[in-house]
Amino acid sequence: MLPDRDKIKSYLAHVYPELTKFVRFQNLAHTQYIQMTERYRIFLRIGIPTIVFFFVLITGIWLGTLINNLRDQEQIQLDSPPGVAPIPKESYVSPYHEIKQQMVEFNPSLPDPLYPLLDYEISLEPITSKP
Repeated sequence: MLPDRDKIKSYLAHVYPELTKFVRFQNLAHTQYIQMTERYRIFLRIGIPTIVFFFVLITGIWLGTLINNLRDQEQIQLDSPPGVAPIPKESYVSPYHEIKQQMVEFNPSLPDPLYPLLDYEISLEPITSKP
């Protein structure tokens, strides 16, 4: 019969085979304390840590909301920000301001040209002198 510590080590070595690379688990790798199916071993390896993780997560959220509800829930009133007055500026008008405005407002596109008058008597035949 294995001592309790060796039972736990053989159990862990069976569930987690990568532990057998350590010296303490190598001699217990082939001893098996309980019979396990592959499905049970996968459940112990993946299922139990997942269940424990979600249990700790849900318990932490529950405790956080409980502590938050125990606090005094008074509204925080912020002071209104101080009014900002514009700084007065001296206005200066340059003598070239009108020229600048004309350059800004200049439209470089040409106006629409006038359509030529239509002359229906034009032909492509050579001009002959009239007798």
